[in-house]
Amino acid sequence: MSRVFVAGGNPESRALLRGLLRLHHHEVTGESESLESVARKSGAASPNVILVDGSARGWADITTRAGALWPRAKVVLVAPPSESGKPPALEPAVPAQVLPRPFRVEEFLRAVDGPADRSGAYASDSPQPNSP
Repeated sequence: MSRVFVAGGNPESRALLRGLLRLHHHEVTGESESLESVARKSGAASPNVILVDGSARGWADITTRAGALWPRAKVVLVAPPSESGKPPALEPAVPAQVLPRPFRVEEFLRAVDGPADRSGAYASDSPQPNSP
C-alpha cells in the first residue's frame, strides 16, 4: 500500500483519482489544486507517491515543487490526452514518471506501485513519442 498525495487538476478529477487509489487500498495523505496549496500542505503526512494531474495549469511547477517538498517520494504525472493519440512530449526537466491519459487501471497501478523513476519515462504500454 502506498501513501499518495494528489496534486493539481479540478475537484472532480482529484476525486476520481482518490477513489481509484482507495479502491486499490492506497492511503491518500492529502490533495492540492495549485502550487501555492502544495506549499501550504507541506506539513501533510509524508507520501511515498505524488500523483500530479497534468490537466492543471502550471503542472510542471506543481510537479517540481511537490518533488522538492518530498524528495524521497516518487512523482507520477497523469498527462492529458493528446490530439494525436500519442503521449505528449515533455521537457526533460520534469522530474516525474509519466502516465498518459487515457490509461488502463493496470497501468495506473503499475505507475503508483512500481519503482521510482524521475526520468520522464512513460508508465504505460502506449507508444512513446518519436517511436515507430
